[in-house]
Amino acid sequence: MIRNKSIFSLMLIIFIWLFYAPVGIGIVFAQETADDPVTAEAFNDRGITYYDIRDYEQAIIDYDQALELNPEYAIAYSNRGVAYNALGNYKQAIADQDQALILDPEFVDAYVNRGVTYHAMGDYKQAIADYDQALTLAPDDIEAYYNRGTAYALFGDFEQALADFDQALELDPEFAETYYNRGVVFVMFGDYEQALADFDQALELDPEHVGAYNNRGTIYSEIDNFEQALADYDQALELDPEFAETYFNRGVVYNVLGNFEQALADYDQALELDPKFTDAYYNRGTIYGRLGNYEQSISDYDQALVLNPEFAEAYNNRGIAYYLLGDTEAALSDWNQAEALGYDLDPLIQDTRDDLQVGN
Repeated sequence: MIRNKSIFSLMLIIFIWLFYAPVGIGIVFAQETADDPVTAEAFNDRGITYYDIRDYEQAIIDYDQALELNPEYAIAYSNRGVAYNALGNYKQAIADQDQALILDPEFVDAYVNRGVTYHAMGDYKQAIADYDQALTLAPDDIEAYYNRGTAYALFGDFEQALADFDQALELDPEFAETYYNRGVVFVMFGDYEQALADFDQALELDPEHVGAYNNRGTIYSEIDNFEQALADYDQALELDPEFAETYFNRGVVYNVLGNFEQALADYDQALELDPKFTDAYYNRGTIYGRLGNYEQSISDYDQALVLNPEFAEAYNNRGIAYYLLGDTEAALSDWNQAEALGYDLDPLIQDTRDDLQVGN
Protein backbone atom coordinates (compact mmCIF):
# COMPACT_ATOMS: atom_id res chain seq x y z
CA MET A 1 0.00 0.00 0.00
CA ILE A 2 2.44 2.58 -1.23
CA ARG A 3 1.58 5.98 -2.55
CA ASN A 4 2.64 5.38 -6.11
CA LYS A 5 1.22 8.65 -7.39
CA SER A 6 4.02 11.05 -8.06
CA ILE A 7 3.92 14.70 -7.12
CA PHE A 8 3.47 17.36 -9.75
CA SER A 9 5.35 20.58 -9.23
CA LEU A 10 2.24 22.71 -9.17
CA MET A 11 3.91 25.95 -8.23
CA LEU A 12 2.62 28.59 -10.59
CA ILE A 13 5.15 31.29 -11.36
CA ILE A 14 4.27 34.98 -11.20
CA PHE A 15 6.26 38.05 -12.14
CA ILE A 16 6.94 41.41 -10.55
CA TRP A 17 8.45 44.46 -12.18
CA LEU A 18 11.15 46.94 -11.22
CA PHE A 19 11.41 50.29 -12.93
CA TYR A 20 14.52 52.20 -13.84
CA ALA A 21 14.49 55.93 -14.16
CA PRO A 22 13.38 57.08 -17.61
CA VAL A 23 16.05 56.85 -20.24
CA GLY A 24 17.87 60.15 -20.55
CA ILE A 25 20.03 62.38 -18.36
CA GLY A 26 18.91 60.70 -15.14
CA ILE A 27 19.86 57.20 -16.14
CA VAL A 28 23.16 58.27 -17.65
CA PHE A 29 24.01 60.20 -14.52
CA ALA A 30 23.07 57.20 -12.41
CA GLN A 31 25.38 54.97 -14.39
CA GLU A 32 28.24 57.41 -14.05
CA THR A 33 27.79 57.76 -10.29
CA ALA A 34 26.72 54.27 -9.34
CA ASP A 35 29.13 54.23 -6.39
CA ASP A 36 28.06 57.66 -5.12
CA PRO A 37 24.54 58.52 -6.31
CA VAL A 38 23.24 62.01 -5.60
CA THR A 39 19.89 62.08 -7.44
CA ALA A 40 16.65 60.27 -6.69
CA GLU A 41 16.90 58.50 -10.04
CA ALA A 42 20.43 57.30 -9.33
CA PHE A 43 19.46 55.93 -5.91
CA ASN A 44 16.46 54.20 -7.50
CA ASP A 45 18.66 52.59 -10.13
CA ARG A 46 21.25 51.43 -7.62
CA GLY A 47 18.43 50.03 -5.51
CA ILE A 48 17.42 47.91 -8.47
CA THR A 49 20.98 46.65 -8.76
CA TYR A 50 20.92 45.61 -5.10
CA TYR A 51 17.54 43.98 -5.64
CA ASP A 52 18.91 42.01 -8.58
CA ILE A 53 21.61 40.51 -6.34
CA ARG A 54 18.97 39.83 -3.65
CA ASP A 55 20.30 42.39 -1.20
CA TYR A 56 16.78 43.58 -0.47
CA GLU A 57 17.64 45.50 2.70
CA GLN A 58 20.22 47.62 0.89
CA ALA A 59 17.81 48.13 -1.99
CA ILE A 60 15.27 49.53 0.46
CA ILE A 61 17.89 51.89 1.90
CA ASP A 62 18.51 53.27 -1.58
CA TYR A 63 14.80 53.60 -2.32
CA ASP A 64 14.39 55.41 1.00
CA GLN A 65 17.09 57.84 -0.08
CA ALA A 66 15.44 58.32 -3.46
CA LEU A 67 12.16 59.16 -1.75
CA GLU A 68 13.83 61.52 0.68
CA LEU A 69 15.15 63.44 -2.32
CA ASN A 70 11.85 63.20 -4.21
CA PRO A 71 8.78 62.35 -2.08
CA GLU A 72 6.61 62.34 -5.23
CA TYR A 73 8.64 59.59 -6.94
CA ALA A 74 5.98 56.95 -7.66
CA ILE A 75 8.46 54.60 -9.30
CA ALA A 76 10.61 54.46 -6.16
CA TYR A 77 7.56 53.68 -4.02
CA SER A 78 6.62 50.81 -6.32
CA ASN A 79 10.17 49.48 -6.41
CA ARG A 80 10.47 49.68 -2.65
CA GLY A 81 7.19 47.80 -2.39
CA VAL A 82 8.65 45.06 -4.56
CA ALA A 83 11.65 44.79 -2.21
CA TYR A 84 9.39 44.62 0.84
CA ASN A 85 7.41 41.91 -0.94
CA ALA A 86 10.63 39.90 -1.43
CA LEU A 87 11.28 40.16 2.32
CA GLY A 88 7.76 38.97 3.14
CA ASN A 89 6.75 42.34 4.60
CA TYR A 90 3.48 42.37 2.72
CA LYS A 91 1.83 45.12 4.76
CA GLN A 92 4.55 47.61 3.85
CA ALA A 93 4.63 46.32 0.27
CA ILE A 94 0.92 47.08 -0.11
CA ALA A 95 1.36 50.49 1.51
CA ASP A 96 4.09 51.41 -0.96
CA GLN A 97 2.08 50.30 -3.99
CA ASP A 98 -0.92 52.23 -2.61
CA GLN A 99 1.22 55.36 -2.38
CA ALA A 100 2.57 54.85 -5.89
CA LEU A 101 -1.01 54.67 -7.16
CA ILE A 102 -2.04 57.77 -5.23
CA LEU A 103 0.77 59.63 -6.98
CA ASP A 104 0.01 58.03 -10.35
CA PRO A 105 -3.46 56.45 -10.58
CA GLU A 106 -2.65 55.07 -14.05
CA PHE A 107 0.58 53.35 -13.02
CA VAL A 108 -0.18 49.97 -14.62
CA ASP A 109 2.80 48.15 -13.19
CA ALA A 110 2.01 49.27 -9.64
CA TYR A 111 -1.35 47.53 -10.00
CA VAL A 112 0.49 44.43 -11.23
CA ASN A 113 2.98 44.58 -8.36
CA ARG A 114 0.27 45.11 -5.76
CA GLY A 115 -1.58 42.18 -7.29
CA VAL A 116 1.55 40.08 -6.85
CA THR A 117 1.70 40.93 -3.15
CA TYR A 118 -1.98 40.09 -2.64
CA HIS A 119 -1.19 36.90 -4.55
CA ALA A 120 1.64 36.08 -2.12
CA MET A 121 -0.76 36.69 0.78
CA GLY A 122 -3.21 34.18 -0.69
CA ASP A 123 -5.78 36.91 -1.42
CA TYR A 124 -6.36 35.82 -5.00
CA LYS A 125 -9.62 37.72 -5.32
CA GLN A 126 -7.92 41.03 -4.59
CA ALA A 127 -4.97 40.08 -6.78
CA ILE A 128 -7.36 39.43 -9.68
CA ALA A 129 -9.00 42.83 -9.06
CA ASP A 130 -5.63 44.55 -9.40
CA TYR A 131 -4.75 42.62 -12.54
CA ASP A 132 -8.20 43.57 -13.91
CA GLN A 133 -7.39 47.22 -13.32
CA ALA A 134 -4.02 46.86 -15.02
CA LEU A 135 -5.71 45.32 -18.06
CA THR A 136 -8.34 48.07 -18.15
CA LEU A 137 -5.50 50.57 -18.45
CA ALA A 138 -3.33 48.38 -20.72
CA PRO A 139 -5.43 45.76 -22.56
CA ASP A 140 -2.35 44.15 -24.13
CA ASP A 141 -0.30 43.81 -20.94
CA ILE A 142 1.12 40.30 -21.24
CA GLU A 143 2.27 40.07 -17.63
CA ALA A 144 -1.14 41.09 -16.29
CA TYR A 145 -2.82 38.33 -18.31
CA TYR A 146 -0.16 35.87 -17.19
CA ASN A 147 -0.36 36.78 -13.51
CA ARG A 148 -4.15 36.91 -13.54
CA GLY A 149 -4.24 33.46 -15.12
CA THR A 150 -2.02 32.22 -12.31
CA ALA A 151 -4.28 33.79 -9.69
CA TYR A 152 -7.37 32.29 -11.30
CA ALA A 153 -5.71 28.86 -11.27
CA LEU A 154 -4.91 29.10 -7.58
CA PHE A 155 -8.42 30.43 -6.94
CA GLY A 156 -9.76 27.30 -8.64
CA ASP A 157 -11.18 28.96 -11.75
CA PHE A 158 -9.28 26.84 -14.28
CA GLU A 159 -11.38 27.87 -17.28
CA GLN A 160 -10.54 31.53 -16.77
CA ALA A 161 -6.93 30.63 -16.07
CA LEU A 162 -6.69 28.89 -19.44
CA ALA A 163 -8.32 31.85 -21.17
CA ASP A 164 -5.75 34.23 -19.68
CA PHE A 165 -2.80 31.99 -20.51
CA ASP A 166 -4.11 31.62 -24.05
CA GLN A 167 -4.29 35.40 -24.36
CA ALA A 168 -0.79 35.82 -22.94
CA LEU A 169 0.54 33.32 -25.49
CA GLU A 170 -1.26 35.07 -28.33
CA LEU A 171 0.58 38.26 -27.32
CA ASP A 172 3.91 36.48 -26.73
CA PRO A 173 4.20 32.90 -28.03
CA GLU A 174 7.83 32.67 -26.91
CA PHE A 175 7.21 32.93 -23.15
CA ALA A 176 8.21 29.55 -21.66
CA GLU A 177 6.63 30.20 -18.27
CA THR A 178 3.19 30.66 -19.78
CA TYR A 179 3.37 27.25 -21.44
CA TYR A 180 4.55 25.81 -18.12
CA ASN A 181 1.71 27.36 -16.11
CA ARG A 182 -0.87 26.41 -18.71
CA GLY A 183 0.52 22.87 -18.59
CA VAL A 184 -0.01 22.86 -14.83
CA VAL A 185 -3.65 23.84 -15.33
CA PHE A 186 -4.12 21.06 -17.88
CA VAL A 187 -2.70 18.67 -15.25
CA MET A 188 -5.39 19.90 -12.86
CA PHE A 189 -7.96 19.09 -15.54
CA GLY A 190 -6.40 15.66 -16.04
CA ASP A 191 -5.65 16.49 -19.68
CA TYR A 192 -2.20 14.91 -19.77
CA GLU A 193 -1.90 15.04 -23.55
CA GLN A 194 -2.23 18.82 -23.67
CA ALA A 195 -0.11 19.21 -20.54
CA LEU A 196 2.67 17.19 -22.17
CA ALA A 197 2.51 19.40 -25.25
CA ASP A 198 2.85 22.52 -23.09
CA PHE A 199 5.74 21.16 -21.03
CA ASP A 200 7.44 20.12 -24.28
CA GLN A 201 7.06 23.66 -25.59
CA ALA A 202 8.30 25.18 -22.34
CA LEU A 203 11.41 23.01 -22.55
CA GLU A 204 11.98 23.89 -26.18
CA LEU A 205 12.01 27.56 -25.19
CA ASP A 206 13.87 27.00 -21.91
CA PRO A 207 15.88 23.74 -21.88
CA GLU A 208 16.78 24.28 -18.21
CA HIS A 209 13.23 24.52 -16.86
CA VAL A 210 13.41 22.18 -13.88
CA GLY A 211 9.70 22.24 -13.11
CA ALA A 212 8.81 21.28 -16.65
CA TYR A 213 11.15 18.28 -16.55
CA ASN A 214 9.66 17.20 -13.22
CA ASN A 215 6.09 17.58 -14.40
CA ARG A 216 6.68 15.96 -17.75
CA GLY A 217 8.39 13.06 -15.97
CA THR A 218 5.39 12.74 -13.68
CA ILE A 219 2.99 12.55 -16.62
CA TYR A 220 5.16 9.85 -18.17
CA SER A 221 5.07 8.03 -14.83
CA GLU A 222 1.28 8.29 -14.72
CA ILE A 223 0.99 6.73 -18.19
CA ASP A 224 3.54 4.01 -17.29
CA ASN A 225 6.32 5.28 -19.53
CA PHE A 226 8.84 4.76 -16.76
CA GLU A 227 11.96 4.96 -18.90
CA GLN A 228 11.08 8.46 -20.09
CA ALA A 229 9.96 9.44 -16.60
CA LEU A 230 13.36 8.49 -15.17
CA ALA A 231 15.12 10.39 -17.95
CA ASP A 232 13.18 13.54 -17.15
CA TYR A 233 13.69 13.21 -13.39
CA ASP A 234 17.41 12.66 -13.93
CA GLN A 235 17.58 15.80 -16.04
CA ALA A 236 15.66 17.83 -13.46
CA LEU A 237 18.04 16.70 -10.70
CA GLU A 238 21.09 17.44 -12.81
CA LEU A 239 19.80 21.01 -13.11
CA ASP A 240 18.65 21.27 -9.49
CA PRO A 241 20.12 18.66 -7.11
CA GLU A 242 18.05 20.07 -4.23
CA PHE A 243 14.59 19.48 -5.70
CA ALA A 244 13.09 17.19 -3.03
CA GLU A 245 9.89 16.46 -4.97
CA THR A 246 11.86 15.08 -7.90
CA TYR A 247 13.81 12.69 -5.68
CA PHE A 248 10.48 11.55 -4.27
CA ASN A 249 8.98 11.11 -7.73
CA ARG A 250 11.97 9.19 -8.99
CA GLY A 251 11.75 7.01 -5.89
CA VAL A 252 8.15 6.20 -6.77
CA VAL A 253 9.20 5.01 -10.22
CA TYR A 254 12.06 2.91 -8.85
CA ASN A 255 9.64 1.38 -6.36
CA VAL A 256 7.18 0.48 -9.11
CA LEU A 257 10.05 -1.11 -11.03
CA GLY A 258 11.04 -3.12 -7.95
CA ASN A 259 14.35 -1.33 -7.45
CA PHE A 260 13.84 -0.86 -3.72
CA GLU A 261 17.46 0.04 -3.00
CA GLN A 262 17.39 3.00 -5.35
CA ALA A 263 13.90 3.97 -4.21
CA LEU A 264 15.10 4.08 -0.60
CA ALA A 265 18.10 6.17 -1.60
CA ASP A 266 15.82 8.69 -3.32
CA TYR A 267 13.41 8.88 -0.38
CA ASP A 268 16.38 9.36 1.94
CA GLN A 269 17.57 12.26 -0.19
CA ALA A 270 14.10 13.80 -0.36
CA LEU A 271 13.87 13.69 3.44
CA GLU A 272 17.34 15.14 3.87
CA LEU A 273 16.22 18.09 1.78
CA ASP A 274 12.75 18.30 3.32
CA PRO A 275 12.48 16.68 6.77
CA LYS A 276 8.72 17.38 6.81
CA PHE A 277 7.97 15.45 3.62
CA THR A 278 5.12 13.29 4.93
CA ASP A 279 4.64 11.12 1.86
CA ALA A 280 8.35 10.34 1.68
CA TYR A 281 8.22 8.92 5.22
CA TYR A 282 5.12 6.95 4.29
CA ASN A 283 6.59 5.50 1.11
CA ARG A 284 9.91 4.71 2.74
CA GLY A 285 8.10 3.02 5.60
CA THR A 286 6.15 0.92 3.13
CA ILE A 287 9.31 -0.28 1.41
CA TYR A 288 10.90 -1.15 4.75
CA GLY A 289 7.76 -3.16 5.49
CA ARG A 290 8.06 -5.04 2.23
CA LEU A 291 11.68 -5.79 3.04
CA GLY A 292 10.71 -7.16 6.46
CA ASN A 293 12.27 -4.30 8.45
CA TYR A 294 9.13 -3.69 10.47
CA GLU A 295 10.77 -1.62 13.21
CA GLN A 296 12.06 0.91 10.69
CA SER A 297 8.74 0.79 8.89
CA ILE A 298 6.93 1.69 12.12
CA SER A 299 9.41 4.49 12.79
CA ASP A 300 8.67 6.06 9.41
CA TYR A 301 4.92 5.72 9.86
CA ASP A 302 5.29 7.32 13.29
CA GLN A 303 6.97 10.31 11.69
CA ALA A 304 4.35 10.55 8.95
CA LEU A 305 1.63 10.58 11.61
CA VAL A 306 3.38 13.27 13.62
CA LEU A 307 3.28 15.43 10.52
CA ASN A 308 -0.26 14.40 9.56
CA PRO A 309 -2.32 12.88 12.39
CA GLU A 310 -5.23 12.31 9.97
CA PHE A 311 -3.20 10.07 7.66
CA ALA A 312 -5.47 7.01 7.63
CA GLU A 313 -3.30 4.94 5.28
CA ALA A 314 -0.33 5.34 7.62
CA TYR A 315 -2.39 4.00 10.54
CA ASN A 316 -3.45 1.05 8.42
CA ASN A 317 0.09 0.20 7.32
CA ARG A 318 1.56 0.72 10.77
CA GLY A 319 -1.08 -1.67 12.06
CA ILE A 320 0.12 -4.29 9.59
CA ALA A 321 3.72 -3.82 10.73
CA TYR A 322 2.71 -4.12 14.39
CA TYR A 323 0.74 -7.27 13.62
CA LEU A 324 3.68 -8.86 11.84
CA LEU A 325 5.85 -8.05 14.88
CA GLY A 326 3.30 -9.79 17.11
CA ASP A 327 1.97 -6.61 18.77
CA THR A 328 -1.69 -7.37 18.15
CA GLU A 329 -2.97 -4.73 20.59
CA ALA A 330 -1.17 -1.92 18.73
CA ALA A 331 -2.30 -3.39 15.40
CA LEU A 332 -5.92 -3.42 16.50
CA SER A 333 -5.70 0.17 17.72
CA ASP A 334 -4.21 1.40 14.44
CA TRP A 335 -6.73 -0.41 12.26
CA ASN A 336 -9.60 0.98 14.29
CA GLN A 337 -8.14 4.46 13.98
CA ALA A 338 -7.72 4.09 10.22
CA GLU A 339 -11.34 3.03 9.88
CA ALA A 340 -12.48 5.89 12.09
CA LEU A 341 -10.76 8.26 9.68
CA GLY A 342 -12.75 6.81 6.77
CA TYR A 343 -10.27 4.25 5.45
CA ASP A 344 -11.79 1.09 3.95
CA LEU A 345 -9.86 -1.78 5.47
CA ASP A 346 -8.88 -4.68 3.25
CA PRO A 347 -11.27 -7.64 3.83
CA LEU A 348 -8.39 -9.80 5.09
CA ILE A 349 -7.44 -7.13 7.61
CA GLN A 350 -11.08 -6.75 8.62
CA ASP A 351 -11.28 -10.47 9.33
CA THR A 352 -8.01 -10.38 11.26
CA ARG A 353 -9.17 -7.40 13.29
CA ASP A 354 -12.52 -9.03 14.04
CA ASP A 355 -10.73 -12.17 15.26
CA LEU A 356 -8.50 -10.04 17.49
CA GLN A 357 -11.47 -8.18 18.93
CA VAL A 358 -13.23 -11.47 19.69
CA GLY A 359 -10.08 -12.73 21.36
CA ASN A 360 -9.91 -9.63 23.51
